Amino acid sequence: MKDERKTKSQLIEELENLRRQQGMLLESTSDAIITTDLNFIIQGWNTASESLYGWSAVEAIGRHLQDVVPTETHDYDTDDAEAKLLDDGQWAGEAVQTRKNGEKIRVHTAVNLIKDEADRPTGIVAINRDITYRIQAEKDKARLEKQLHHARKMEAIGRLAGGVAHDFNNVLCAITGHASLLLNGLSSENPLHKPLEQISKAADQAADLTQRLLTFSRKQLIEPKVINLSDLIDGLQPMLSQVISENIILKSLPQKDIGQIRADPNQVEQLLLNLVINARDAMPDGGTLTLETAAVSLVADYSEKHPKTKSGTHILLEISDTGCGMSDEIREKIFEPFYTTKAVGLGTGLGLSSVYGIVEQCAGSIEVASEPGKGTSFRIYFPRVRDKPDRLIRPTAPEPAGGQETVLVVEDEAMVLSLAVEILKNRGYHVLAAALPDDALILAKQHESPIDLLLTDVIMPQMNGRELAEKLTELHPEIKVLYTSGYAQNVIAHHGILDEGLHFIAKPYSLKTLAARLREVLDRKE
Repeated sequence: MKDERKTKSQLIEELENLRRQQGMLLESTSDAIITTDLNFIIQGWNTASESLYGWSAVEAIGRHLQDVVPTETHDYDTDDAEAKLLDDGQWAGEAVQTRKNGEKIRVHTAVNLIKDEADRPTGIVAINRDITYRIQAEKDKARLEKQLHHARKMEAIGRLAGGVAHDFNNVLCAITGHASLLLNGLSSENPLHKPLEQISKAADQAADLTQRLLTFSRKQLIEPKVINLSDLIDGLQPMLSQVISENIILKSLPQKDIGQIRADPNQVEQLLLNLVINARDAMPDGGTLTLETAAVSLVADYSEKHPKTKSGTHILLEISDTGCGMSDEIREKIFEPFYTTKAVGLGTGLGLSSVYGIVEQCAGSIEVASEPGKGTSFRIYFPRVRDKPDRLIRPTAPEPAGGQETVLVVEDEAMVLSLAVEILKNRGYHVLAAALPDDALILAKQHESPIDLLLTDVIMPQMNGRELAEKLTELHPEIKVLYTSGYAQNVIAHHGILDEGLHFIAKPYSLKTLAARLREVLDRKE
């Protein structure tokens, strides 16, 4: 009998140990475990429940579950979920619940009936796991995937746009250059003068379109300067006032002493002009246009959402209007080239795409907030630099002088080659011409007297312009080099920024622009 009583005592002790272990497990789990009776009156409330919902066990036990944890089920309404539980003995799914402080959370809940030995339901147990952060992570992943898809699409469009602009610029160079040559030799009374002016004007408009394409695709060579954005806006006030309509109020609120940015001032002016014109067109019946600048600090969270933008201090440019606004569907497409909501003939669809390219090339970011009927706000963030502003000199445009120096022109496009040769000969230069780099090297070896300048295309068969310049420098050490191209190439630039010490003229060029740039390089003392 003694041994039997000892055995029963051991069994009782083991049972108590098991219950203690179950209690410890219940309290140590990270999932909220709640037990109720069949009327959903709370009977048990573990430590994880206190952490998740903010109610202590003393506050929760004895109250109805819905009073303590208001619940909206994801797949069913609450009554349907309770009915399914009582019918099937279990229910699992996602639910939105409210914590004590009113915060909404998303949980995965598994609910089961508790039954006695006779299989009769006596209560309910719910095991709830917080999946709010998982849901947010999935949303963030979807958002980042959407951004990546958009970036890849824009990059593909940019490559296409850059290629089209490059080929088109060679054609435009011939049109613009020959038109300027003909105009230069005609008096204003000549009947051909006006048609030639119209040809030249149309070519200039086409060239502007290609430049916008290059800006969007970040293949336009730029010369960044350290500039004060607020001062730049102040200086543009007269021009911006002329651009907008009389029924639009322009509010300019640039903050002073906020630091500088590094950007091409011509591009920033183009950006401002495009956004102001866009705002003007959104307010045909008048309104208010506001330009503001400020120094802001971008935290790591912002950089995670905008991977190309580093955290730290930035200069904010915000341009807001009280115009017609736009839908989310339109807003997602506004930076794509040739996308426009304007009537045919009233817009090219390249204004905002060039804004996008400028911001990207400045290592900045751009955000757009807009609602139909409630206006639009563009917020652009430029990285702040601590350097002193560069002195900006507005060039004058006197009639460029010619010269008698020897210039070697290397260009694989026949139309452009003949144009450059004719322009330079008309200006008095002694010109050597070659369609291919190998031919240029042969000419240079045969030419005993000095060659003062090489005017070369960047991308050509056999070798690129920079390689050609290096080989020619061995033959003629004093030669100066002026590169030309229809769009930016990594041969002479990195990330669209011209390598230091190099000289460049973009295609298409006219008689005056080529002659002026050539004279500038020849006269430079290096």
